[in-house]
Amino acid sequence: MASFSSDELDTYAAVYERDVDLVLVGAARASRSFRAWLLDAVGFPALDLLRARHSWSTADDRESDIELRFGSEPESYVLQVENKLDAAFQPGQQAAYAERAARLAEDPTVVEARCALLAPEQYARVADSAAFDVILTYEAVRDVLDGMGPFGRESALILEHAIQKHRRGGAQRPDDPARTEFFRAFSEAAAEAGLPLVPPRPRKANAGFLWWPRAGTLEQPRGWAPRGAHGAWLGAKLVHGSADIELTAIGARCDHGELAHRIRAPNFEVQISGPSVRVRRGVPVVDPSLPFADQTADSRAIIEGLLELRAWWSATGRAVVEEEIERAASQG
Repeated sequence: MASFSSDELDTYAAVYERDVDLVLVGAARASRSFRAWLLDAVGFPALDLLRARHSWSTADDRESDIELRFGSEPESYVLQVENKLDAAFQPGQQAAYAERAARLAEDPTVVEARCALLAPEQYARVADSAAFDVILTYEAVRDVLDGMGPFGRESALILEHAIQKHRRGGAQRPDDPARTEFFRAFSEAAAEAGLPLVPPRPRKANAGFLWWPRAGTLEQPRGWAPRGAHGAWLGAKLVHGSADIELTAIGARCDHGELAHRIRAPNFEVQISGPSVRVRRGVPVVDPSLPFADQTADSRAIIEGLLELRAWWSATGRAVVEEEIERAASQG
């Protein structure tokens, strides 16, 4: 593990996400050994760097922090990196990364596309990072850079300043005790009703949703082996008043417009978002910053909505998805 003197740690008054972006891009472009470590960390084969792009606007009107392409023309492996020092995720930001990866994977010149979250260990422990294929910690990147000569050590020092929360010159934390307590109580009530227990991790100050893991919640459709964040997910959008089953990137396996048309369920709304399909049940809105005891009735109504969605999935929904996947495979 890299270590620094007190004088070294007094070098930079503030370090921002952009500074960390440039360290990573520079290391990927300039260092063969860093690229080898990065490719191994994200599960890509040993390849040359084709192109690096930083802070570019995407087709869905969002910004991608870093995109790295590896390989040789006409086939490439694409890594998208979202860097989070201490800022919260914007609404839909995680899903947008997963959807862009799914679209890239449909490009015949792209062998594989993956999404990585780059963040300090403390952030990664408490952030909901379900939409990412891999997590790269500042600490891991720092330690790799520290062994790459004088300039590598200077780059590692920048990472260490960021880890110690020198952004804007002050410590910031991505967790909120009141919301953590609400999510704990909500998850326990959901577990009593028959849903798996979601660990009560600290929640960021604007967190307003809770995702259930696939294991033990929704059985995945036959013929679809999703990777990373792709698959069938059950979630409660507490501050938006909805319980959802989200079929993330299902458009890569079948005509998701036809799938959405075929889904028929009482009290449910069906939405298409990029290559994903959401089956949504309207439920009461709750405020995770307020005590669970003051919102028990509304919270239990949300849990009932989640149970209705899961029952529909077991009885009907999964079979419909399987039929559409099989139909697309037979035509393809």
